[in-house]
Amino acid sequence: IDREDIHALANSLNAIIDYIENVTSGIYLLDIKANGPEFKNYTELISESISLLQELVTDLAFKGKYVNRMKVNISAVHQLEKKGDELTREALMNLFLKVKKPILVMKWKHVYDNLEQILDACENAADTLDDIIIKNF
Repeated sequence: IDREDIHALANSLNAIIDYIENVTSGIYLLDIKANGPEFKNYTELISESISLLQELVTDLAFKGKYVNRMKVNISAVHQLEKKGDELTREALMNLFLKVKKPILVMKWKHVYDNLEQILDACENAADTLDDIIIKNF
């Protein structure tokens, strides 16, 4: 695997960490006390995506031995990101229709936007891994 691909993979994984930090610091700085109704669903999608990425990165060490499994996992990350898109639509709809305090709307919109960005970053990392597979195996 060439240095450019390793660098691209490191950057894409770092983006995930950056967005996670944005969520956690946002919750702290905005003094959010209770979980929004969709928060748990986001964390489940994110946890599953990160687990798949961890397996993908581990499988790189086997130099193409697990390419089929890697392709399945890449596809699964894409599906999780699509579920995240649906969840974002649902979360924002509920937020704007049900929450009466504008400040809470603003706070949760910030959190939901960053949760969605985590899933987008996971998808980007999966795409980077797919490029590595295509070039090397």
